[in-house]
Amino acid sequence: SLTYPVGMITVDELMYAGMVSNVINKYFYLYSSRVYMTMTPMDFDSNYSSAFMFSLQDGYVAGYVSVQTDISVRPVINLNADVEITGGIGTQNEPFVVKNA
Repeated sequence: SLTYPVGMITVDELMYAGMVSNVINKYFYLYSSRVYMTMTPMDFDSNYSSAFMFSLQDGYVAGYVSVQTDISVRPVINLNADVEITGGIGTQNEPFVVKNA
């Protein structure tokens, strides 16, 4: 049991954040030239007992990858509604500073 649980990003969250399906968008804030796996299931192959998840590359859903693939992931944390942003602009160099209200 984790004190501060962390999950993986879903395709729905990517869409809410501004991703457009089948369009390369290098200005999308979650853009990465690296392929990374989401936690959104895509398929299951019962012949090989292998599950597949949607993957993201170049800022759009690029297809799917096996859960057994050694690939990057994007972490996600959820904040309570009473959290206040007290500083930062949300970039790598100036991350948001949050405090509980």
